Amino acid sequence: SGNFDATVSEEYAKYSLNAITKMTTTSSNYDLYKKILMTILRREEYKTFFENQEDDTEKLIHAMADFVDANDSINEFDKVERGREDSIYDDIKYKIKNAAFLTLSELRLVHGMSDDIYESLKDIVTVYHTSDKINVCLADERIVDALIVHYTNYAECTTPIKEDDVERIEELRDIMLSSCPDITAVATALNVELGLKSESETEEEASTAETKSTSSQVSGCAVQFEKLITDTNDIFRIQGTGSVNGVNTVITVVLNASSSKTSSWKVLYYQVQ
Repeated sequence: SGNFDATVSEEYAKYSLNAITKMTTTSSNYDLYKKILMTILRREEYKTFFENQEDDTEKLIHAMADFVDANDSINEFDKVERGREDSIYDDIKYKIKNAAFLTLSELRLVHGMSDDIYESLKDIVTVYHTSDKINVCLADERIVDALIVHYTNYAECTTPIKEDDVERIEELRDIMLSSCPDITAVATALNVELGLKSESETEEEASTAETKSTSSQVSGCAVQFEKLITDTNDIFRIQGTGSVNGVNTVITVVLNASSSKTSSWKVLYYQVQ
């Protein structure tokens, strides 16, 4: 017993480090998914964490994916392989895992990961599901912004937006999130603002139940924004901070609440500090 303040966050609102375990290294989605996190790490606030931000972020993203993917090669973009994954760990006792992260703290074992980078990422990444989609309506602004930049750069149907175009990204974010929690409406709002669809066109498409699910789709786009996001909302991180018998205590629980029966909810992680 004690007095606690609690915060609750949704793990589906974070970037899943274990989604890579469900992909083959030769699939187009493998590269694209890695580039979402790379976009986050190339934000201005992360610049001091790297000697050469552009090159070092790319190496780190590859190392993070290689740590959990199924093969034993260093996988760079465009299906390029650069020798054994274990070769960059030759000077230390442990070897690469090639299996899913069990806890976030394992991320510290990845080659190139520093304490500063880990601390900056730990609130926006997760290891407790394997979906490559993000609940954008509940996500941190850094993730929302990265998805916008990612979409405009890799959809191949609109003018790319760069990470430093802060005002434009903020404008798109506000317009997009005003349509939450309907993810089709979120994607449609973004496409309208980008000039990929007209309001009259989307209203006509969404007028019937049959077309509602496709009203956000844009012909000719290599990436569809709605395919990047989800409204799933059932894995929660609950963190209680307080005092027990005069001792400051933090209790963290990650809970899978996907079952309709509360008795079947699973505790995925539990820690008392």
